[in-house]
Amino acid sequence: MLVCFMRHGETDWNAARRLQGRRDIPLNATGLAQVRRAAAELADIHFDRIFSSPLRRARQTAELVAGPRGLTVETEPLLYEIAFGDLEGSTFQQAPAAIFNDPSAYVPPAGGESFYDLLERCGRLLGEFLPSLEDTCGSVLLCSHGALINGVVCRAANRPVEDFWLVQQANCARTWLRCEKGVITLLDNP
Repeated sequence: MLVCFMRHGETDWNAARRLQGRRDIPLNATGLAQVRRAAAELADIHFDRIFSSPLRRARQTAELVAGPRGLTVETEPLLYEIAFGDLEGSTFQQAPAAIFNDPSAYVPPAGGESFYDLLERCGRLLGEFLPSLEDTCGSVLLCSHGALINGVVCRAANRPVEDFWLVQQANCARTWLRCEKGVITLLDNP
């Protein structure tokens, strides 16, 4: 099964370099334009199902891709962004340095999630959720968030949490994987 993870389009908080986490921030005009371009680039790729994080920015992204295909977007809680708890809304400069410099040492505030928690969730996504789709799908699109997709890449490539930010997920970036008999492989392109 071919799997495409796509990060949502830009929001005002992305542009302002603020931690969004679980805050339900919508796409801005730039983000909507980014998604329309990405949807056009994906037009020739068939998807059997499209899943989204429950957060609005990811749902808007998924809906713009799904609409012309006549597909219904299905929400999946495993695709949520990392929760930053009380830090949500903080600028990157105000955030603890460990978030970006040493994720292994990051201690989340109240309502937050550690990078280890996120990686565990990504493990369930790759080890349980995706394999459960293999018998009925040839390809799926999952619209999600930068940190979640970085966690997926770390788990799929068996990288340590220290390498979490090795790859930056730009808005509307796509990461391709193959899931065959429950084995996940990162792909350079479809």
